Amino acid sequence: QPLLAGRAVLFVSRSFYWTDYSLPEWLGLEQYGFCSWDTIHNPFSRRREMRRFKQSAADVQEDDCATDGAKRQAPAASVITGMQILERANR
Repeated sequence: QPLLAGRAVLFVSRSFYWTDYSLPEWLGLEQYGFCSWDTIHNPFSRRREMRRFKQSAADVQEDDCATDGAKRQAPAASVITGMQILERANR
């Protein structure tokens, strides 16, 4: 079992490559998000991003409790689609 499995993880970097968006799948993560270093550096943006990330992690945990142990079929709110990955990679 991976070290980060079952935890909410926020990936922070100055820039992300298209392969970085595959990390959650490779690490077996269900609760994750991506954030730029510039966003974390700005105090207002950091608070907003952390609030959003905590809320999405809480929503995922709430959904897990509601399913009574059944495996969830819907992806987490922070899952990035293949098209979004390509758009970010081509910036």
